[in-house]
Amino acid sequence: MVPGRGSRSPSPRLRSASPLASDCWRGAPAANNPRYDVMFSLRSVSFTYGQNTTACDAVQGVVIDALDTPKTGITAIIGPSGSGKSTLLSILAGFVPPTIGEGGHLRFGDEDARGGGHAAGDVAFVFQSSMLLGAASGAANMLQGRVAAGTAGRPPTLAETRRLLRTLGLLDTEHTLLAKRTRLLSGGEAQRFAVMRALLTGARAILCDEPTSSLDRENADAVMLALQHWSQSSGRPVLWVTHDLDLASRYADHFVFLSRGRIARPDGETAEALDAGEPERRRAALEGFARKLDCRGIRTASGDDADRDAATLDVGKSTYAHWIANALSTDRPGAVRVEDVRADPLMPLGLQALIGRVDPGFALPATGRIRYWFRTIVGFPLRYSGWGLAIVLTVLLTQMFLALMLGRTATVYSDVRLQDPAVARIVFEHEIVLDSERRGIGTAERLYAATTLVAIRDAIRDGLSRSDLARGDPDRVKVFGRRTVPRSEIRFSEGRDGCGEWTALDTVALDRDDPLLRQTELVGAGVSQARIAAIAQRATESAGLADAPALAILDVRIVELLRRHCGFAFDGPVEVEWAAVDANGRSAPVRLEIVGVARQMPPLHPAPAQLLVLEQDVQRIANRGEMPPEPFRIATAYFPISGFETAKTVLHARGYVIRDDSEAAVRTLQQIATAADWLPSGLVALNFFCLGFIVFIVVNGLLERNKRVLALFRAHGFGQLDMLKVMTLHLAPGLALALAALLVAIHVSWPALRAVVPDDFGSMEPHRDLAFLYTSLIAIVCWLFSVLVTVGSWWHSMGKRLTKYLQD
Repeated sequence: MVPGRGSRSPSPRLRSASPLASDCWRGAPAANNPRYDVMFSLRSVSFTYGQNTTACDAVQGVVIDALDTPKTGITAIIGPSGSGKSTLLSILAGFVPPTIGEGGHLRFGDEDARGGGHAAGDVAFVFQSSMLLGAASGAANMLQGRVAAGTAGRPPTLAETRRLLRTLGLLDTEHTLLAKRTRLLSGGEAQRFAVMRALLTGARAILCDEPTSSLDRENADAVMLALQHWSQSSGRPVLWVTHDLDLASRYADHFVFLSRGRIARPDGETAEALDAGEPERRRAALEGFARKLDCRGIRTASGDDADRDAATLDVGKSTYAHWIANALSTDRPGAVRVEDVRADPLMPLGLQALIGRVDPGFALPATGRIRYWFRTIVGFPLRYSGWGLAIVLTVLLTQMFLALMLGRTATVYSDVRLQDPAVARIVFEHEIVLDSERRGIGTAERLYAATTLVAIRDAIRDGLSRSDLARGDPDRVKVFGRRTVPRSEIRFSEGRDGCGEWTALDTVALDRDDPLLRQTELVGAGVSQARIAAIAQRATESAGLADAPALAILDVRIVELLRRHCGFAFDGPVEVEWAAVDANGRSAPVRLEIVGVARQMPPLHPAPAQLLVLEQDVQRIANRGEMPPEPFRIATAYFPISGFETAKTVLHARGYVIRDDSEAAVRTLQQIATAADWLPSGLVALNFFCLGFIVFIVVNGLLERNKRVLALFRAHGFGQLDMLKVMTLHLAPGLALALAALLVAIHVSWPALRAVVPDDFGSMEPHRDLAFLYTSLIAIVCWLFSVLVTVGSWWHSMGKRLTKYLQD
C-alpha cells in the first residue's frame, strides 16, 4: 500500500517485511503502535473463479501475498477492469470465502475474519446501484443502517446529520427529498441517499464499489467530501474501488494498486508523487502508473455551517419497522402521484417529526395528532396498496364466518329440536271396520283419556325400560288424544250485513298439555311458544269457572277474509258464539274467545284445522250438557328419539293403526347434528389453509422483489424479528380492512337474515358474535403463523444466498 497526502503523521515507505506491503499510521509514528493501526490484514489470501479468459489477466480472481490497510483515511483501490478490485472488496466484506495459504491469515482489526462475513453493522456498504427500498422515503432508507446498528456506537447528532445531508446536496432543495419515496428520486439522488445510509450506520469501516460512477462531477465531489468528513471525524477507514483517477488524486489518503489479480507496487518516483500534497502532480502520477497496469489502458476523468444541534439521530427498531411497513402499505400509483407534488400526507408522525428536525424547511402535511389520525382514517383506505389482498381475505373470512355461524346455528337448531318433547311422535288411530259382519266395531280398544291412553303410555314406558337399544328418559313418554269437532260453527255478533251468520270451520281440539300445541306459530310480536304457554295457563286457571269462555286460535287466512269482507279489526281478543251441529241439530251456543291468530297451524294428520280449541273446553261444554264425551278417534304418542321401534311394537300389538310418524324427520335432525360437528370445521380448515397460502404468496413475493435491498438490511444488522415486524405491520391493514368489511356486511344483512329465522329459535346474536370472534381469532393466528413461517424460511434461505445477492 502506498501512502498519500492525507496521512496525518510521517509514513514510512515500504515495510521491509514484504515488498508488497506497506502501513500508514494515524497520529503516531509506526514504532509506537505497529499492530493496531491496521484494519484489514491479509497474508497468503487468494480467490480464483476458474480458467483465464483474457490475455491481459494473469488470474481470474486475486492472489494477495501481503496487504495491510490503515484504520483511518480513504484508501483507493485502483486497477483496470478485470484486475480483481471487486473481488478483493468482496473478500474484505466477507462476501466470498478466500483460500488461506500456509501461515496466512485474514484479520479485521484484531479479529479473525476467515470465517466469512462480519458481525452485523461492523461494515457498511455502498454499491454501484443504490439498493434502496423504492416504496420507502429517503429518510427511512438513510436510517436503515443506523436503526439496524441499535445501541452500538454513538448515534449521530442532528447537526452532524444536517451537515452530511448538505454536503451530499440532499438538504435545502426545492422539494424535500427526505420525504419523497426513493422510487421518485433521480439516480444521482438515490445514490447519495445510499452513501448517507452507510455514513449513518456507525460501522467500523465503509466499503464502496464505484459509488460515484453514475454521478456527475458536482455530486461525485459531494459524495467524496461526505466520505472524507466521516472518515476524519470518526477516525475510521473508507475502502473505495474507483476508476476515477481525478477523484482519487484529490480525496484518497492511501492507495492499493491491482493488476492481473495481484498487488502492484509503484516505483519510487510514483510513490513520492503520490505522497506529495499537490493534486495535479498526484493525478499525473496516477495516470502514468495506471497505464502501466493494463495492456488496454485505464479510463481517466477529464464550507462548514455553524449548526450546533446536539440532539441525536436515534430511532428504535420497532419504530423503524413501522415506517417501512407504512411505506410498503401506501406504495400505489395514486399515492405516488400525490407525493410527486407534495409531501406524503400519510407519513408517520414520528418520521415527519424527524424530517422536520433535520430539515427545518420541511413543510409538514398537517399539524396535530387529531388532524393526522383523521386524515389517516379517511385517506389510508384510498391509498392502501393491498386492496387486492384485503378483498381476497374478505371472501375467505366471509366463508369462514358463514361456516362457523351456520354450523353453530345448525348445532343449536338440531339440539333444540331433538330435545323438543314433540320431536319423536307417532300418530295412531282406532280403526273402524266397515263390513257386513263387524260393522262399526273397532279392532282395538276404544281410546279414552283416563283409561286407554294411560295404559298405552305405561306400556311404551315399560317397553323402553326393558329395551337395550332405547335410550332416554321413559318419563318423557306422553299420549294425548286429538278430537276433530264435526260441523263446528262460529258466529260474530258485529260486522257488516251478512256477516252475522253461522260459519262452518274445520275444528280440532288438542289437550292444553299436548306438545303439538306449542308448534303453532302465532302472528304478532313475541315468541310463539311463550304465548301458547300463556294461553294454556289461562285455560288451566279458568277451568273451574262456569262462565269462563272457551279459548281458541283462528287461522290467519280466515282472519284476512273476515277483515276484508266483514271489517273486523282483530286488534285483540275477539269473542264469538260457538256451536256444534249433529243429527239432533245445533247445540246451544257457548262463548268462545279467539285469543290468537295462527300464521302456521301445527302438523295435524290427517286433516288440517282452521280453528284450534282446547280439549278441556270441549270436555267442559260436553259435561255442561250432560253428554259424556265421545272416545278419541286419533291419538299421538310422544317418547325419546330412540323409542320408535318400541312404540310401534306396542301400538301394533294393541291393534292400532299408525297413520304418521316423525322418524324420518328425527333422522334428518341427527344427520344435521352430525354434519354440524365436522362440516364447519372442514370448511374453516380449508379457508385457514387458503388464507395462509395467500399470505405466503404475498409476503414471499414482496421479499423476493426486494431481496437484494433486504439482503443489505440483513448485512447492516437487521434481524429476523425486525423483518417479521415489518411484514406483520405491512399486512395488518389488509386483515383489518377485511374484518371491518365482514363486520359491516354482517350488520347490514342481519335484519334480513333474522327475519327468516323462526321466532321460537331464540336469540341468534350470541351465535353471530361468537362466530365473528372465532373468525377474527382464527384469521389472526393464521396470519401471524403464515408470516412467521414465510419470513423464517425466507430468512434461512437468505443466509445462504446473502453473499450472492450482495455480490450481484
